[in-house]
Amino acid sequence: SRIMTQAYKVVIERDTQGGYTATFPELVDYQAQAGSLKTLMERIREVTALCPEAGEPTAARRPAMQYKESGS
Repeated sequence: SRIMTQAYKVVIERDTQGGYTATFPELVDYQAQAGSLKTLMERIREVTALCPEAGEPTAARRPAMQYKESGS
């Protein structure tokens, strides 16, 4: 069988307490939060695998990420 690949945008922001939040401009109402980037990456994969807007459950997905520091 053939695996589909779908690219999507993820915006990662670091909050003032040192944690991270990922938002998905193309997947309204979905976000992920974590204390480390490694854990955040796992949660990003979980969100995109579970949300119906991301396509078929077997599709491979590639994040196109943007990182922003929150205000000081």
